[in-house]
Amino acid sequence: MKFRFLSLLTMVLFAATSMPANDKAYKGACKADIEKFCQNVEKGEGRIVKCLKENEASLSESCQSKRSEMKEKHKEFAKACKEDRKKLCADIKPGKGAIVQCLKAKEAEVSAGCADFLKNKE
Repeated sequence: MKFRFLSLLTMVLFAATSMPANDKAYKGACKADIEKFCQNVEKGEGRIVKCLKENEASLSESCQSKRSEMKEKHKEFAKACKEDRKKLCADIKPGKGAIVQCLKAKEAEVSAGCADFLKNKE
């Protein structure tokens, strides 16, 4: 159960924290892979990310590298902002950077670690 929760939290945070600049870089590095493996996948709600994960063994080196980089950033976000998210943005539906936007809107209330993360990720 605990593993399932952590897996779900990781997926939610991955989908919830995309920022436009990172999103473009991610899509750039994985553009050919998305076209090759995920062309018929409907965009939104993390479906492209899920498709790439399902095809991870076949992805290009640049896409695998960018996916690893993004996973690390999302782990940092989860660690830095987990409690703030639960306390300040629990009612926010993840997706399209909604959690990050919520936390930024309440930046005066977030913990120092989360505030640092948000400032460094702009």
